[in-house]
Amino acid sequence: MKSLSVIKRSLLLATILTAPQSYAVAESQVLATAGEMSVTADDLKSAMASSPFATQFPSMDREDQALLRGSLLQRLVASKLLYQEAKRLELDKTEAFQQDVEAFRLGLLYRHFMDKLREGISVPEDVTASIQQQYPNDADGAVAARAAYLSDRYRAMRYLTIKNLRNKYNVKVYESRIQPHRMSDDTVLLEGDGIHITYKHVVGNQVNPQNKTWLMERLYKRAELLVIAKAVDDEGVDLSDRLNSYSDERLPAMMIEQKQREWTSGKETLKKYYDAHPEFSRTLERWHIGQIVLPTQEEAEAVRKRIEAGESLFLLAGELSVDPYGKRMRGDMGWVKEGSGHPDIEKAVSGLEDDQLSEIVQTPAGFHLVMILERSPSLKRSFASMRDKVAQSLITEKSAEYINELSERYKVVWNLIGEKQAQNGKH
Repeated sequence: MKSLSVIKRSLLLATILTAPQSYAVAESQVLATAGEMSVTADDLKSAMASSPFATQFPSMDREDQALLRGSLLQRLVASKLLYQEAKRLELDKTEAFQQDVEAFRLGLLYRHFMDKLREGISVPEDVTASIQQQYPNDADGAVAARAAYLSDRYRAMRYLTIKNLRNKYNVKVYESRIQPHRMSDDTVLLEGDGIHITYKHVVGNQVNPQNKTWLMERLYKRAELLVIAKAVDDEGVDLSDRLNSYSDERLPAMMIEQKQREWTSGKETLKKYYDAHPEFSRTLERWHIGQIVLPTQEEAEAVRKRIEAGESLFLLAGELSVDPYGKRMRGDMGWVKEGSGHPDIEKAVSGLEDDQLSEIVQTPAGFHLVMILERSPSLKRSFASMRDKVAQSLITEKSAEYINELSERYKVVWNLIGEKQAQNGKH
C-alpha cells in the first residue's frame, strides 16, 4: 500500500484495471482509503451499474473499460474526501443542508404514498369485459382504455384521499391573510395537527412575490405534500436507509457547490482568469489544407517544381503521396484547427496566401508540400460572451487543485494490485 501522485495514480489505475476477470478482486476488497473512509470493489461495481455507460460497458475494449473504472474510482475517492471536509466544516449542521434533506424526505414520503395508492387501484372485471367488447380486435385500443380508466381512478382517489387527510388533521387555511406585498415571512397561512405553513414556506427563494392566485396554488401544493408526509409518518413507514443514503451523497455535492461559488464569485475574478487565458478571447484560425508527402528531399524538390509549373498538387498527391490518407483523399486534408497540426507545418503555412505553395517541410512522416485552399480567420470573443465557459474552466481547474489538497489532508492510500501482479495476470 502506498500513496501516489495524481499522474502516477492515473497511470497505475489504467494499467491494473485492465486485469482479466480471472484475477478480479473480491467485492469486499478495499481499493482505496481516504482518511477514515474506504472505497471497496463493491462500491465501484455499484457506481458502474448506475453509470450512463453501463449498457455500453460490455462492448468496450479492455483499455476503455479500464479508463472508465479508473475514472469512477477516483470520483468515489473524491466524494469521500469532500464528505469528510464537509463534516469537518459542519456543513451538515447548516440550515441550507437541513432544508435540502427535509425537502428530499418529504418528497420520498409523498412518492411512497402515491405509489401505494396507485398499486391499490385495479380495473374491475365488469370494466375489463366492457373494454374487451368495445375493442375486440384492437389490442392497442384496449390497453389505452385500461390506462385511461386507471388514470381517472387515480385522480379521483387522490382528490378524495387528500380531502380526507385535511379533515383528519384539522387543516385550516387563512385565506384572508394572503395579501401580496403585505405579509412577513412568519405570517401563518395554513395550519393543522402537526402542520404549519408560513408565507416564507410558500414563496421559498422567490425574490418577487406573485399574485394571490399563484400564492394559493403554491400553498395548496405545500399543504398536500405535508398532509401526505404526515400520514406516512403516522403509519410508521421506515425510509431511513434511503434518507441516509441521500444525505451521504448530498453532503459532498453541497461541499463542492459551495467551493464553486467561492471560486467564481464576482466579475473581477472571472475577468482576471479570462485575461490570463488568451484562448478564451479569440477563436482559433482554421485552414482547409492541401498536401502531398514525398519520401525524400530530392523527390519533394522535383514535385515542387512540377506544381509551380502548373501541375495539380491534388492529382500528384493521388499518385505519389506516401501518406495513405492523403493519397486516398488526393491531397485534400480537410479543415485543420490552429494548434492541432505538426508545429513545423503550421509554421510553414502561417504566412502563406491562399493557394500559395509552401517550402518543403520535413517531419518524421516525410517531406511535405502544403497549401491553404481557404481559411476561417481567428475572431475576437468578448468576456461577456465567454463568461459561462470561463467560469466552467476555472471550476475544473480549481476542483482538481482542491481535491489534491484534500488528498494530502486526509491521506489517500491506494490498495491496488501492483503492476507486477497485473502483468502476471495477463499470462
